[in-house]
Amino acid sequence: MTKRFKRIYLHIGLGKTGSSSIQRFLLDHAAELENTHNIHYPDLSEVEHRFAGNHSRYLRVLFGSEEETRKVDLLSGRNTREQAEQYRQEVQANLDSGFEASSAEMLLLSAEGAAHLYRPALASLSRWLQQLGEEITLIACIRHPLGALSSEIQQRLKTGATLEDLYQSPPHYRFKPMLVKMKEVFPRADIRVYDFARATRHPQGLEAAFADQLGIKVNVQRSSSARAANTAMSMEAALVLSSLNRLHPMVKDNQRNPLRSTGLLHEVTAIPGAKYSAPAGVFSALEQEVGPQLEWLKATYQLELETPKPGAPVDPARYSPRKMDRWARRLVFRHRLRQAFPRLFGTPQRGRKPNP
Repeated sequence: MTKRFKRIYLHIGLGKTGSSSIQRFLLDHAAELENTHNIHYPDLSEVEHRFAGNHSRYLRVLFGSEEETRKVDLLSGRNTREQAEQYRQEVQANLDSGFEASSAEMLLLSAEGAAHLYRPALASLSRWLQQLGEEITLIACIRHPLGALSSEIQQRLKTGATLEDLYQSPPHYRFKPMLVKMKEVFPRADIRVYDFARATRHPQGLEAAFADQLGIKVNVQRSSSARAANTAMSMEAALVLSSLNRLHPMVKDNQRNPLRSTGLLHEVTAIPGAKYSAPAGVFSALEQEVGPQLEWLKATYQLELETPKPGAPVDPARYSPRKMDRWARRLVFRHRLRQAFPRLFGTPQRGRKPNP
């Protein structure tokens, strides 16, 4: 197979470093990247109309094992192997046609989920990229784990986790084993790492800071970042969503739980209140755990992450678990009624605090 690109850039996140904003910007400016900067950024809108620039799920579909792709398929309504295989072929065909139509010498993929693939799947991805391009560069923006903790917890709540489990094992990107794995699987790749905290102080924002890693200059309109920003949940929303995930899991009997529609998730996450923050004890436990990784990062990549200043946490003890469970059950009941009788109940108002 003839190598198609001189250089391939694989942006691997990390999570909670503005990847969604960067991906939205890259997608919105794909034509400029192609025509001005000689970079092809695949647009998969033909495969999925809601495509927002994140290539993670599509690389997972192409290279992940059945175990890795099963949940993605189920949540997307692909319940059979035949449906999953047909979708995989559509993704591959869309990428291939884009490669053939492009005259760019460089390819850029943004997929923070790629680094979380199992090693066999990651090795398959590596072989594919080596066939496509002469040189590979991995780009990772790293955020201090303490600065990302509350956001990490909220993200996992949205995918079905509970606060009880998350507090027991505080979620964070274990960047040392991840970067070691990436170096082993991509032995000839150039790995570039940079600090999220410093990137946030770039005069034109995170998108321009990322463009600097590509060696290009872009003009960023701040509205693009605002569009893709992830809205933080309130303490009430986090607690209710945790109860909902425990009482009515997102996947049940190996299928998407019919009680867990996207609309219900939006309604819960929109509950207003005090901004969510993890308890102080969870911050302390995480700080002790990540200390050695921070030292490794400094020694290996000469990158010392700025330590964030902790915010004032909200005391979760003021919220009764029984009250949160009751609130979650009532939301499910009302949501089912709206689905059954849409004309009678109308569309729920977001941002309104329901009565538990």
